[in-house]
Amino acid sequence: MSHFTRLQTRLVQRHHVVQALQDLGYDVRQGGVEIQGYMGTRTAVDFKVPSGTPGYDIGFRQEGDGYEVVADWWGIKDLPQEVFLQRLTQRYAYCAVRRQLEEQGFTLVGEEQTAEEGLRLTLRRVV
Repeated sequence: MSHFTRLQTRLVQRHHVVQALQDLGYDVRQGGVEIQGYMGTRTAVDFKVPSGTPGYDIGFRQEGDGYEVVADWWGIKDLPQEVFLQRLTQRYAYCAVRRQLEEQGFTLVGEEQTAEEGLRLTLRRVV
């Protein structure tokens, strides 16, 4: 019996998802990969990261306009899905905003972690 959960996200740009995962310290594996769950059950995904729990991976599969997160969260210890998704979504937003601003000619000159667990970016654009 499979315990894989599919979580819809608003993550739409693959390169931002991959960059966000790498920024968070995950080893992203791409191309013809499968994730593993309960009792060795497997399912195909577009790319994956190890969950930290042996035998359980977290996968990403394109679904419609975005990516869904696929994992057997029942077996993943020490990483609640809400925490994982919150961190990933925050970092994804950072990557997307930073890239968009760089395309508009801005240069990042500083980052500061705020007391509210936010991030303040200081950018400069020479006109």
